[in-house]
Amino acid sequence: MTASCRSDGLAGQVKERVSVAELLEAEGYPIGRHGTLRCPLHAGDRTPSFKVYPDGRGWYCFGCHQGGDVINLAMELWSLPFRAAVAELDRRFALGLPLEEPGETIDPRQAALAAWKRRDRRKTAAGRYERAWAAWARANETVRAGPDESDPWPWVAAVIRRDELSNRLEAQERGERHGL
Repeated sequence: MTASCRSDGLAGQVKERVSVAELLEAEGYPIGRHGTLRCPLHAGDRTPSFKVYPDGRGWYCFGCHQGGDVINLAMELWSLPFRAAVAELDRRFALGLPLEEPGETIDPRQAALAAWKRRDRRKTAAGRYERAWAAWARANETVRAGPDESDPWPWVAAVIRRDELSNRLEAQERGERHGL
């Protein structure tokens, strides 16, 4: 069985064995005498704004206000997610870490449970959405019929309910559009 990136400290091993300075030099960025250089993450530097700390384990750019460790820098330089950045550092610096294969990241039982929970959440949300639309349609029918001369309060309540449901439905639609 292979280890995950974070649980067995593989990220820690990468941070111990590869310094920020080594990564930058391997990528062709010369580091100045005081650990400074032009930022490799943003263009337009006339003066060095990127600082590599003396221990070689951290960095900060005073121009783009980003900082971190060697893994964060690799993620930014190569536009990779965490796991892929660790794997790429392992490959480029021949660290020989026991990384997982991309297809083995989750136990099949956990994947099935996660899929079931997502499906159940969608069903529940879809049911609430359909019930809200049905309630809105009923309230809208009452509003269109107009107020009853003898008792206008059910009509007023229907107007209020319809407006509340309209707001809720609009919020749900906005959330679906934005992946919430």
